Amino acid sequence: MPSQLSLNLARTYYALAGLIAGAAGVITIAAAIGSALGGCVLVFAQADFVSPPKTGPIPAGLPECQQYVDVLAISIQLALGAALLATAWFFASKGRTASILLRAGAVLGIAAGALPLTFIVWLLNYYHQSPGPIDFIVAGVPLMAALAAAWVTFRAHRGGSNQHLEIRTTPV
Repeated sequence: MPSQLSLNLARTYYALAGLIAGAAGVITIAAAIGSALGGCVLVFAQADFVSPPKTGPIPAGLPECQQYVDVLAISIQLALGAALLATAWFFASKGRTASILLRAGAVLGIAAGALPLTFIVWLLNYYHQSPGPIDFIVAGVPLMAALAAAWVTFRAHRGGSNQHLEIRTTPV
């Protein structure tokens, strides 16, 4: 059975990762609303962008500003945030159903922890840069936290037999 500190740290990781994922979705929505209020035309598919002609005058009906809104990405961010917050909320729950929910939350937590790594690798490839120690730290810390939280979750909720699990939220 994992220690009380590791249980609380795992629960804290799921709460923070859920808040960050949910906040990213809300910020993306707010940015789209701000663009729309500023006069931009919101575009929901890449094929709907209206390009100006290569030569000659710009036609009168062409929008001055266009903002792409990726509804799928926003939906994934909000769903991931909700799932990780639910994992944190039900972390001390007992029973087989809670155990299955928490294991799914642990897998989603690993996916959320791997996102900074994939983003940094993409940036390094895009700008043709070699990774440095800061890149490894920024990408590695969330992934290591996710793996540690998943390990604690699987140890504490193995096979639905978490009947002796007790998580205190206040120090003793």
